[in-house]
Amino acid sequence: MGPLKFIILFLSACCLYSSPCFAQSFPQDNTKCKPIDARNLTVPADFKVISGSGPLHPDTLLNAEKAEQIVWSLPEVKKMAEQIRQAGARPFTRVEAAPDEPSERTFSIYFGEDHRTHTVRVETFIVDRKTGAVSVYDLVSDTKLSLEEWKKKR
Repeated sequence: MGPLKFIILFLSACCLYSSPCFAQSFPQDNTKCKPIDARNLTVPADFKVISGSGPLHPDTLLNAEKAEQIVWSLPEVKKMAEQIRQAGARPFTRVEAAPDEPSERTFSIYFGEDHRTHTVRVETFIVDRKTGAVSVYDLVSDTKLSLEEWKKKR
């Protein structure tokens, strides 16, 4: 961890522990704390499920690792990966572009073949960091295709 990240993390923690909200959440007198009854919890209607994973709250943003997992979970990618292995190469993914700013919405995931001496791009998947929706970049037409359009085109 770099010094700048450490300082930011330290200052964030200091602000959290000194905030009145934190103090109210964790009173000094433990007798005031009430256990949570899970039977009374409700899941907000705006939660979404991504590729069989747990619910994703709309304010939650995917990280690069999760974006790659979503690509690997696609049946078409699994099939292509098996074909690549059968041909004697190694399938792999790499994050080519990740959002730097909160306003940026997508990860660009390179899916390819590793042949020891060189690599070959098979597809470029675009994963929305907020919804987990996957689209595919078509190099020939220089357009972004929905997953359904890409499946039809294959």
